[in-house]
Amino acid sequence: MEGVAFTTWDQVLEWYHLRRWVISSNLLEQYREQHYFSCGEEITKVQLAPKKSSSMFSRFLDLFKK
Repeated sequence: MEGVAFTTWDQVLEWYHLRRWVISSNLLEQYREQHYFSCGEEITKVQLAPKKSSSMFSRFLDLFKK
């Protein structure tokens, strides 16, 4: 429901009550403790963005770097 645009107040109230129910019953913690999600690992690399392979200028610069 996070990516859905609400069109009526009834939808907003339903989302609000559902959200309160999930938070009050600790469903988020149970969701996070599932084996599938606990095995996931986020890997972040800091590096330069790749150059456009079609750019003639970048190909020209690559000749001088070698």
